[in-house]
Amino acid sequence: MVEHITQLLEDYDQNKSIYESFESDVKRILETLFISEDFQPCPHLITSRVKAKNSLHNKLKLKGEKYKQIGDIKDIVGMRIITYLQDDIDKIAQKIEEEFDIDRENSPDKSAQVEETLDRFGYKSRHFVASLSASRLQEPHLSKYKGLQFELQIRTILQHSWATMEHDIYKGRQIAPSAKRTFYRIAALLELADIEFVKLKEEIQQYQNHIATKLKLNQTTGDIPVNLASLEVFIKENDAIAQIIGYAMERNGFHLFGEEATVIDDMDIFNLKVLGFTTLAPLEKFIEENVDEIKQLFADYTDPQRPTTMPVGPWQYRLSKTGREDDRHFSFKRCWRLLLEIIQVLKFRKK
Repeated sequence: MVEHITQLLEDYDQNKSIYESFESDVKRILETLFISEDFQPCPHLITSRVKAKNSLHNKLKLKGEKYKQIGDIKDIVGMRIITYLQDDIDKIAQKIEEEFDIDRENSPDKSAQVEETLDRFGYKSRHFVASLSASRLQEPHLSKYKGLQFELQIRTILQHSWATMEHDIYKGRQIAPSAKRTFYRIAALLELADIEFVKLKEEIQQYQNHIATKLKLNQTTGDIPVNLASLEVFIKENDAIAQIIGYAMERNGFHLFGEEATVIDDMDIFNLKVLGFTTLAPLEKFIEENVDEIKQLFADYTDPQRPTTMPVGPWQYRLSKTGREDDRHFSFKRCWRLLLEIIQVLKFRKK
């Protein structure tokens, strides 16, 4: 047994560099899929690691007889995707199943198993053992990873917190029944919090749907306060804003990409309230009354032949680069930032 473990550790050392490059490339693929390409819901964090040699040694001392060769150990390269909400997990898991080859035999749905237990909240997550798809292995720089697998865990922030605490404090230790009861009680509270966060998201969505309906039916918006939820809907549903962006797209030949879940932030709300826009009605009226001037300024700013910096009133607005190959791609967030700047300038100019 000792000789077998020694051989596996030697194989690990020989393959360490390929494990490290595999970890780096898989993480890059995951970040492209879930962050760079505007996937929704965007995860909170993507982490990766290559199992440390001492950790592997400890594992082999406990379960070494299970592994005939180093390739039988599925978690040498590990990935973790941490989400905000419980219902994000299944959406991300579906994308993983579409993009990678899944080892079904070694990828049980542990979230279903947890439903049958009382004390395993922290591991109510999705686990996969996967490898690169045949199409990706055809890429020259990825072909060397044929036959390599990685472990992937998908869990919420709260599940991750619980799993970390359980692993570092509790796992493998004999503790008093009262302390174990405390752990179970914390697990129940965290599970409840995960459920309530999903409910909160649904309530916000219902509120936004109500606002969207009022906008589409041209009902009064004077009773709708300017806040993160209401403004998010307004800027995507308002006809005048669509006209402003549409005109610039047609004139300058640029394209919108993505549709971020969060376009605005608290500073936008603060700036609008400083300008006197505390409800949607006056903001809607201001944009409609000045739509031609806003449309012209917006089109001038998005003109690819524009100077890098253009003065408007007492301000200068610098368009940031998109990170794309050219300057004809604009995110909706970028469009909103420019539109808000123009609204601020015109509002002060007309005082």
